[in-house]
Amino acid sequence: MARPTSLSWVASRSKTVSRAPCHEYYHHVKDGTPYPAVLFETGMNDPRLDPWQMAKMAARLQAATSSGKPVLLRVDYAGDPAATEKQAQERRADQWSFLLWQFGVPEFQPPNP
Repeated sequence: MARPTSLSWVASRSKTVSRAPCHEYYHHVKDGTPYPAVLFETGMNDPRLDPWQMAKMAARLQAATSSGKPVLLRVDYAGDPAATEKQAQERRADQWSFLLWQFGVPEFQPPNP
């Protein structure tokens, strides 16, 4: 079976996918815009989207933002869409840690040097 190269392939075959492919958002990024903090996620074995597309989007947003807020890319090298429970828990822990850090929860702030 051929590997799909974007979410548009999946969206055309599924009624549950409602997000646009990463490359569609890429062209709407404007330099000097104060974008919020973002955590992009991708998997090396995810057939829905090639990992390089998410990396390209993260790099573009890092270069364009004027807010000074982080734009991070989380890459799961071992996982796939049908991840194990441990992998799913690790992903959720990273997501929650990122959110709590950005919301300013004291226990999730980096220590002052």
